[in-house]
Amino acid sequence: DTPPSEMFDLGLTAEERRFAEEYLAKNGAWPRQPGKPLVGLTPGSKMEAKLWPIERYRHVASELSRRTGARIVSFGSPAEREICDEVTQAVPGTINGAGELTVRQAAAVLEKLDMYLGNDTGTMHVASAVGLPCVGIFSARDWPNRWHPYGDRHTVLRSFVPCEGCLLETCNKGNLCLTQIGQDQVLADCLKHLHELGY
Repeated sequence: DTPPSEMFDLGLTAEERRFAEEYLAKNGAWPRQPGKPLVGLTPGSKMEAKLWPIERYRHVASELSRRTGARIVSFGSPAEREICDEVTQAVPGTINGAGELTVRQAAAVLEKLDMYLGNDTGTMHVASAVGLPCVGIFSARDWPNRWHPYGDRHTVLRSFVPCEGCLLETCNKGNLCLTQIGQDQVLADCLKHLHELGY
């Protein structure tokens, strides 16, 4: 099968790739350290109904750092910088790129990473396009498979609830479909991907 990185050639330039290396180097994450993965993370979203609890992201990011030595690189819009800071402050060495990168710059940085974890966002699709295996956390607001990352290297976590397909941007049931996705399950799936990559 043709990998997503070949199916979706974003045409990243040498200059954009050089920017990514310089950005990571400025933050102490490049050149990469042997045996220590680089993990992309998007804990935010413009829709409240797509937000997996931030304390669970903090737990998973902290455990990935503790168990594998992973460096976390967070992504998001300027409005999501604060939520990314909640992870940055809890996990030493995390790089908060929210609001600092254009879409193409983010793509170039993602291309340097090993895997990606996050909510159902555009960043997840960019990560998939540059060939990263993704662990995507999906609400049930839309129908299954409609917005899943392209390819078969990914793990999609989604629970089934009676109100699925609601299309609400703000949930009136406390994001039930997302709170049913446990942090231990997400951590296990991330570790599985990293193990398959040799970490």
